[in-house]
Amino acid sequence: MLAAWDRKLDLASRGAVFWREFLAAFGPEELLDAGRLFRLAFDPKRPVETPSGLAPAPAPGREDPIVSALRVAKERLAKAGIALDAPLGAVQFTERGGARIPVHGGGEADGVLNKARLVPAERSRVLLPGLDAGEVLNPRSGLTSRGYPINYGTSFVLLVALTDSSPQARAIMSYGASSDPESPQARDQTDLYSEKKLRTVRFSAAEIQADPALRTQVIDGARR
Repeated sequence: MLAAWDRKLDLASRGAVFWREFLAAFGPEELLDAGRLFRLAFDPKRPVETPSGLAPAPAPGREDPIVSALRVAKERLAKAGIALDAPLGAVQFTERGGARIPVHGGGEADGVLNKARLVPAERSRVLLPGLDAGEVLNPRSGLTSRGYPINYGTSFVLLVALTDSSPQARAIMSYGASSDPESPQARDQTDLYSEKKLRTVRFSAAEIQADPALRTQVIDGARR
């Protein structure tokens, strides 16, 4: 199954959740240092080549830590009711406007820049979207009784080209433009994010006026 994994954390990636739980069986420091997993520790002078090599096999009669981690990963996913080859999008999600939306990405240990994780409200310094996370089964990986609920990570994404005529840009606000669950803007951009799509950013007055979704509201602050 791991050999067939596409080594991505896309919605259709099978094997990604098993890989995540396998890595979570090791401590954070073990993902950089020599020890139970790696033979060579991370070297800042060789950031691409290290850490590397599997740790030497244990003494006869002792279980290989790597085999042990595979077993732990299998048991944790079984406890959560998740198939080992479940596609990531079937178990990793967020909720906006009462709808469940599949989310790609992962954490630092997964080896991706597209960050997606669960942060408990009591540990956050910001207001996160309300989300029923269920019972936390593995805080290191974010595994819960509901799968991998997501309320933190990749947020505002912007791509800009400074052309001779005017800026050209595409963007996305993954958590939506409104915190009101009844608003259409509560999830529209979250859906785009799930589909890996971006919206066009309109700069000029002509572009704004040409927007079919344009709505104008005049506010007069002088009136009392």
